[in-house]
Amino acid sequence: MALIEKLKLLLVELKNRILLFKSYKAQMSPELLYLYQYQNEKLNRYDLIVRYLMIDYLLGKNDSGRDLYIKMQMSRAGGNKKFELDFLNKEKGLKDLVVTMQQEGYRDKSPIISNKDNRLFDGAHRLAAALYFKVPTVTVVRSQDSNPSYGMEFFAKYFDDNEIRLIQQTEKKILDEIKPKEVLTEILNSQKQEFGRGIFYQSFEEIDIVGQRPTEERFKIYGLAQYLTPSMKVLDIGSNCGFFATYISRHVKYVEGLEINQSLVDISNMTKLLLGRKNINFQQGDFSKAKFNNTYDFILSFAVHYWIGLDIETYARRLWNMLNANGYVLFESQNIEVQDVDWDEKIASFLGGGFVEIESGSLCDDNKIKRKFSLLKKI
Repeated sequence: MALIEKLKLLLVELKNRILLFKSYKAQMSPELLYLYQYQNEKLNRYDLIVRYLMIDYLLGKNDSGRDLYIKMQMSRAGGNKKFELDFLNKEKGLKDLVVTMQQEGYRDKSPIISNKDNRLFDGAHRLAAALYFKVPTVTVVRSQDSNPSYGMEFFAKYFDDNEIRLIQQTEKKILDEIKPKEVLTEILNSQKQEFGRGIFYQSFEEIDIVGQRPTEERFKIYGLAQYLTPSMKVLDIGSNCGFFATYISRHVKYVEGLEINQSLVDISNMTKLLLGRKNINFQQGDFSKAKFNNTYDFILSFAVHYWIGLDIETYARRLWNMLNANGYVLFESQNIEVQDVDWDEKIASFLGGGFVEIESGSLCDDNKIKRKFSLLKKI
């Protein structure tokens, strides 16, 4: 049996080495990889939390971590004796990992394996340990294997209310310790961005993020406080990293953001998760092709019409159809010296398409590009 176990370990190590050298490979903070395990604001891998509590137990910081761990492993096995033995044997591996990390730090020999969406496939012990010991980065490789799901639905079947409460409290502790600025910057830097000049396109003062365009200042310039109400549903077209949409979510009932760049949608979703905002929905998509299930009281169109690919009359007509009665569009120009030299003609297209202009103004909030804006109301 000992020989068979050694052969299994050698095969696992060989697979890991092949993945390391021949597969997609990236360095990622364990906090960011953990956040990728959330889907629609719900954690899909509560097994990570139980492993985290087991590490806490091994370090003498709680009395219940091992009981939870054993209960989880038995539940995962589903009564299969071979699986039960295999899962219980992993306890020794976790103990050895904790001892090694205490003595030598994190040894990044075996990669953590995820699918293309960064959903965890293999390496849950390593990720939990990296989170616990606040390791700067881990190596992540991609596999075509489907990722297992251990959401709250799984744990609710086997764990009592007190155990669930402890798991959820630990989940909150982990989220509270994550620094939004650091993980969001990590995503931004992982891909070349079309906007932002190397920094975030939007700032978000609440979480100390400096961007090309200051969110709070723009909110004041547009005069939005006097028009937004707690009953409104808002659409932000081309929501970028979602900071402006997240900022105004405190003033309205619901905000929806549409953004074509998936990495910016990831930033948006992680921002609302870390800040606990429940009344926002971000989705990836092209406005010219997207289908919307809602109608809106307020639509934000910030310097985006140039990129959408619709002529201005068609764009104005589509926005009119998406608005509720007496709804508003805040329509902002691109650079008025380059793309929108015909700004007055564009506004005329809206006025001829069922809108009346309520307010207008200009801004140069990034100290580079001169823009104009118009607040239009559906009639």
